[in-house]
Amino acid sequence: MFAVRDEEKWYSWDDVSEMAQILDLPTVPVLERRSFDTEDELKERVLYWMTQGSRYGDTIEGVVIRNAGSYPIDEFCHNVVKYVRKNHVQTDQFWAKNWRKAKITEFY
Repeated sequence: MFAVRDEEKWYSWDDVSEMAQILDLPTVPVLERRSFDTEDELKERVLYWMTQGSRYGDTIEGVVIRNAGSYPIDEFCHNVVKYVRKNHVQTDQFWAKNWRKAKITEFY
């Protein structure tokens, strides 16, 4: 599990972690929790993590940095950064033809 949202917001990381625990679902590995003062500091840290390999023993796919707090759905692009390694996607050009939306189960 890496995120949870409703009609209005993306939930905080603490909320996502709690929901995952309740549902007995794993979350993505958390490499670290911290704030960055500058864009250069963020870039430096991302490049560092890209050299550390995957927590699953293979080449790391990439790093996702997100605001740990909750934020409105329409603010996603201002709260999440994703960096992936070169040649990350290795499917053929027709992957979209076979893609099917996952069934979402609501929990209350």
